[in-house]
Amino acid sequence: MIYNWKEEYEDLIKYLQENLSDEVKKDVFFEVIFMTYSYVHRMINQDAFPNSINLYNPELMTGRGRGKYMYKNYLRKEGEEFFRKKLKKYFPKNEIIYIV
Repeated sequence: MIYNWKEEYEDLIKYLQENLSDEVKKDVFFEVIFMTYSYVHRMINQDAFPNSINLYNPELMTGRGRGKYMYKNYLRKEGEEFFRKKLKKYFPKNEIIYIV
């Protein structure tokens, strides 16, 4: 788990707000997709990126069927609330198409 994920994402959103052109900011919209994870992803990532962070955490994830995992509902809700708040703060005129 990346414990400072909120600060990292807010920094990214703020960076986009400060660095995108006015023309792009006028038309930009947002789609936020939370990671789903599977046993296959885990094995591929371990082989391809042996020094990377292992993002699979059974305490934070729940089964989704056929060896797939997603963040538990309370974490997804927290994430959705965070992204809605920060995107509205930095891009108040832009639409969030979906958060899934």
